[in-house]
Amino acid sequence: MQLTDLLAKPLIHLTEAKTLGNVYGFWTDKHFRRIRYVQILDEETYAHPLAYAWGRVRVGQDALAVVSDPQDPIGVFVPFKGAIYDTDGAAKGYLQDAVCTGTGMVDHLVTTDGQVYYPKDVVSVGDILVVRGTRRVSRPRKTSPPALPLEEAFNLPASAPAPVEPTPVEVPAPAPQLEPAPSGIILPRAPLPQEINALPEGINVRLVGDYSFLLGRTLTGDLVRHGRVLLPKGTIIDERAVSLARTEGQLVALTSLSV
Repeated sequence: MQLTDLLAKPLIHLTEAKTLGNVYGFWTDKHFRRIRYVQILDEETYAHPLAYAWGRVRVGQDALAVVSDPQDPIGVFVPFKGAIYDTDGAAKGYLQDAVCTGTGMVDHLVTTDGQVYYPKDVVSVGDILVVRGTRRVSRPRKTSPPALPLEEAFNLPASAPAPVEPTPVEVPAPAPQLEPAPSGIILPRAPLPQEINALPEGINVRLVGDYSFLLGRTLTGDLVRHGRVLLPKGTIIDERAVSLARTEGQLVALTSLSV
């Protein structure tokens, strides 16, 4: 199955008989071998995202179902539309989709320009993907201080400890003094400079971040609400399109109409 086919589908709880939210992402391991969690978001309240273990999720034709409680995800959030580079530093396109089995084992990855990579090709996953090139990359090994020459070690006085190189201690800079917030008030996080510069004025930064996998897709049909065309067929989805769909309550429809 293709993971992007599951995006925006509802996740229902079978024993509680309610809709928990809509699928908007997945968690994998550091080498993209297995899908570990499905993450959902309540589009009405934008509550804290919840993650459910893949092994406890039943994938149906129109919805996903669970009977278990959410868990704290461990691993890496799948970076759809994230850049791909090889170990030689060459750009290899962007991640378009991942194909996996019903047990969550990843068969292969597909880029936006049609290239295919397998889990054995993946070096690491984070905000981007790194795949194997001609240059081999291995984890740096910890080095221990060199041992004293044998003659010097035997000539040390019995009571004298072996010389140890002093370890420099970094003194952290003092934290800036901030005015305490009034009791009971939670101050919002200020947007990062790149967030301010990247999005048009009035666009919800968190919203676009959650639905970044839609950016650059094309609508296969008109996005309509109550007979009114919000976005015509063929529209290239950008930040303003995502914001409009959120305002009109049509994010799920926007996702299902986009390719």
